[in-house]
Amino acid sequence: MRPVLWINLDARTDRRAFMEQQFADLGLRADRVAAVTPADLGARVAALSASEQCVTESHRAAWRAIAEGGRDYALILEDDALLSPALPGFFDDIAPAMAHLDIVRIETGPRRVKLSPALMRAGAVALHRAYSDQWGTAGYIISRACAARLLDEPLVYERALDRCLFDPRGALFAKTEWRQCAPGLCIQGDQLDAVETLWRSDVSAERDEARVRGRVKRSVAQKIGRELGRVGAQVLDAVRDGADAVRGVSWRRIAFARDGVSHP
Repeated sequence: MRPVLWINLDARTDRRAFMEQQFADLGLRADRVAAVTPADLGARVAALSASEQCVTESHRAAWRAIAEGGRDYALILEDDALLSPALPGFFDDIAPAMAHLDIVRIETGPRRVKLSPALMRAGAVALHRAYSDQWGTAGYIISRACAARLLDEPLVYERALDRCLFDPRGALFAKTEWRQCAPGLCIQGDQLDAVETLWRSDVSAERDEARVRGRVKRSVAQKIGRELGRVGAQVLDAVRDGADAVRGVSWRRIAFARDGVSHP
């Protein structure tokens, strides 16, 4: 049995139908987790928007189900995840790696990621350590021990969940042993197919609005200082990239295995 939990708003019956069809096509049995809505929230968390807090609480509901269940690990998906046909086979191959890992992120996207060389493999899929931030929590495998630990972790409320888990500046990045798979075995639907009614995301809209609200007018001196800081950061990044290249760490885009994967 391949344990899969997927998060879905009650109101998004279109996405429910989409995900259930994908599971049927791939031969996966999946348990639905009702997503938390703003109306369900108790005390608000100052650091998060309402939608971001709902995402965190929804994933916590999935973690609780895993922590209280009998499986050593499970896959958590959001309802905008396009799934690779290679996913069932990967699920069968990942067991040895999950004996040593907390999380395996199966999601990919268009942004480049700084990755180590492959540290292990699960069948034809390579597992890498990531050294740069990654956006999204649309698909990841998590161990039961890690799920239980995160339920008692207050740091999950310090930033949006993807920034907590998958950003080097995030509160939990260094506290979890996780790997990024390549190629990716799921991708958010709006990254490939712009079907407005199906992929509309309240969280993305809120983040865009927050960025606009956060913009402030700067003086000439502030703009010059900001540019000097940016140049300094670029120089520092170049030095780090050179040092990383010596040990095989490099920037790359992770392909989505839309048509499956081939063994090396």
